[in-house]
Amino acid sequence: APKNMTWTLTISRTLQTASQHVFRSMKLLVDLYATDDQIKRCLVFCKDTIESKVCRSIFLSLWEDQRRRAAGASSQQGQSAPTQTQTQIHTDIIFSTATEGGSEGAKETMQFDEQQEKLSKFAASDRAVLFNVKLISIGVDLPSVDTVMIVNPSFASHDVTQKIGRALRKN
Repeated sequence: APKNMTWTLTISRTLQTASQHVFRSMKLLVDLYATDDQIKRCLVFCKDTIESKVCRSIFLSLWEDQRRRAAGASSQQGQSAPTQTQTQIHTDIIFSTATEGGSEGAKETMQFDEQQEKLSKFAASDRAVLFNVKLISIGVDLPSVDTVMIVNPSFASHDVTQKIGRALRKN
């Protein structure tokens, strides 16, 4: 399929329009959380607020689907012990003070206090995904991050290095 192909997805009664790479990225992230208990907090870099909202919605739909399937499999096997997919994952979106909203060009704003509250909740959560738009990059230290995902990769090596560096810093 062409890279720019658009799919319309119906997952857990949620209708979203998403490009192929966005869906695949969120599916990969759900699979990682479902199978690896070492992944606690993931920082997802998105290009704009629209993409961050789409990514979050797809992630939550896929995670709920994964949880339902795991719960069904556990009950068929008579298991009652919690599995990775039975745990809750805190998700949120964070962006800079004034961020372009995507193709419409509308600006969205997020105040500093709201940004700090979201960062605190992310750091305090047992498992969390934070969808970031142009806020957490150069010079921001988030020791609670253990995984980074770049939905729309930049080909500038310094950008990629800075983004990956969010998860490489020591606690």
